[in-house]
Amino acid sequence: MRTIIILSALSVSLSLHVFSQTRISFGAWSSSTANFVVTDSAGRRTGVDPRNSRPYEQWTWYKEIPNSTYGFESGDEGGPSTAVFEMSFMAPDGEGTYSIQLIGNVLGTFRFYVRLIPLSQSFQARQVRFTVDGSPIERDSVVTYLFTYHSAIGCL
Repeated sequence: MRTIIILSALSVSLSLHVFSQTRISFGAWSSSTANFVVTDSAGRRTGVDPRNSRPYEQWTWYKEIPNSTYGFESGDEGGPSTAVFEMSFMAPDGEGTYSIQLIGNVLGTFRFYVRLIPLSQSFQARQVRFTVDGSPIERDSVVTYLFTYHSAIGCL
C-alpha cells in the first residue's frame, strides 16, 4: 500500500456579487495528470478517485452533489483529455466551503482552475476565477484546495 502525501493545501475565498435567484455556474477543470473529487459543506462528493485502482473501470466514482456532473473533455487535435466538474445553483444556494482533492495520475505537473460565473446576461462579465499552473504531482498523491463561496447578494 502506498502512502498518500499531501503536497499542499490552500484556502481561497471567492466572492461573487449577484441578485437573489441568479443562476450560478461553478466549474473546475484539471489537466490529464490529475483527477479530482469535489466535496461540499454537507459532505457530499462528485468526481473520481483513481487511487489504488487500475484499470479505469475500477476507479471510484461519486455523484452525490445535486445538479453536478463530472466527466472528461477531449483535448484539441487528439491531445490529452481534461477532467471537468460542473454544478449550477440559484443564489444564495450553494454557499459554503468546498474541498477539491486533486489526485495524481502520473508523475508530472498539473493545471487546474475553478470558475464561478452568473448565467444571467447582465452579469456575464463578472466571473471569478482561480488558476494553478505547473504545480507538481505524482501518481496517487493528493493536493487539496478549500474554496469558500459567498454570494454577497444585492451588492453590485
